Amino acid sequence: MNGRDPGAAAASTGGTLTVEDDGPLVATVRIDGPAGGARSAMRRFRVVAGSDLVLAEIALDKLSVRSKESGTSRSRSTCPAV
Repeated sequence: MNGRDPGAAAASTGGTLTVEDDGPLVATVRIDGPAGGARSAMRRFRVVAGSDLVLAEIALDKLSVRSKESGTSRSRSTCPAV
């Protein structure tokens, strides 16, 4: 995001959802679309049968900005109790 205030961040909306793999052992979905401070963003989520993990991959085509940016990255996830 452009600027230093995380409170000024805007949510990403829109995009394209693609099912890359819908097999019985692995399922993968990919979301391509806009992201604040970037030309585009790709998000890929993969689940494997028998696993409690969700693998996430996020790639940004970052815009070059001359002002300082926030270094805050927020991620929310829920994990089962072990």
